[in-house]
Amino acid sequence: MQLLSQEDMESEQLKIPVRDRITDIESHITNLQRMQTFLEALLMTSEKDIHNYIQSFRNHKEE
Repeated sequence: MQLLSQEDMESEQLKIPVRDRITDIESHITNLQRMQTFLEALLMTSEKDIHNYIQSFRNHKEE
């Protein structure tokens, strides 16, 4: 009975780092999905908006 209890405990102890790693991977996936959404939005930005944005920095330097 005691051996069975120890094996169960060891099994649970081994699962902890696996769960932690899964959590890390899920976090990375979430971050990559957010980055993808951001980059997709950038690709949808019009040429005019990009030009105006860049121009605003040039105008600010001249002041």
